[in-house]
Amino acid sequence: DFFKAYAFCDEVVDFQGKDTALPDVEYDAVFNYRYETASLELLRKMRYKTCYGYEQIDFPASVCKEVFTDYLPLTMWDDVKLRRYTSVTEQGAALIRLVSPDYHCECATLAENTFCVDFSALGGIFARETVLLVPGASCKYKDWGVENFLLLARELKKRGKAPLFLLGPQEIALYRDAVQQEKFQVLENAQLTVIAALAVATSYRSFAVGNDTGVMHIIRAFDCPGVTISFEDTHLTWAPYGKNRHKVVHADCADYERCRVCKTRNCRKDLTFARVWDAVQTFLA
Repeated sequence: DFFKAYAFCDEVVDFQGKDTALPDVEYDAVFNYRYETASLELLRKMRYKTCYGYEQIDFPASVCKEVFTDYLPLTMWDDVKLRRYTSVTEQGAALIRLVSPDYHCECATLAENTFCVDFSALGGIFARETVLLVPGASCKYKDWGVENFLLLARELKKRGKAPLFLLGPQEIALYRDAVQQEKFQVLENAQLTVIAALAVATSYRSFAVGNDTGVMHIIRAFDCPGVTISFEDTHLTWAPYGKNRHKVVHADCADYERCRVCKTRNCRKDLTFARVWDAVQTFLA
């Protein structure tokens, strides 16, 4: 529902092997990024003008020629910069440029009337000076920490901003009591469509700050300015977003090769409050 409502694409279908049910249309182009025979069986049932796949990666050449009209450039497979240092959004855009050379997607767009419906569902929680704070993290190691986020909220409040904490199931236990004790606004377990509406509204006057999470990617996809706090080398996947509207604070030593063999995982020592606050102040200005 989220993908359809916010026009990332017209339709989303879960891959169910060769029996996946797809719309009965003729496709301009199909890109097969998969490496198992089930995907080839599905392609045999589809109608398309062009079908790209990787040449002889787990498939015999004779089988490839039955379904592929052209091959994906092997440079897309070998290009470390593309595969490791750009986001999935940019990798997808690179595929589409094979058939539409001028294509580029940096921001999501809104489907008709979607924003009005979802924004009204916020029930007045949004203010003109709202700053979205996103402390969610896939693990405790990648969380900037309760004290840091609370200190950030206090500093923002001093400057006339209205911090709004977005808490998911994992963060509620860690953050709820401390945040409510200081009387900051909290939105718990918000639907993705509501978060997207918040991001759009915030993009006009304010910004967001948070750990590197899926929620921050969603917020940034709607062109909302922000500061992302990135552990390890995940800052590399934020590459397509404009630096003037998005800052990524990361450990000085973080790059793909170093992080892959790192045993200390001591990124936190570089992610000081002062560094994050410096990035935040560019938006306050």
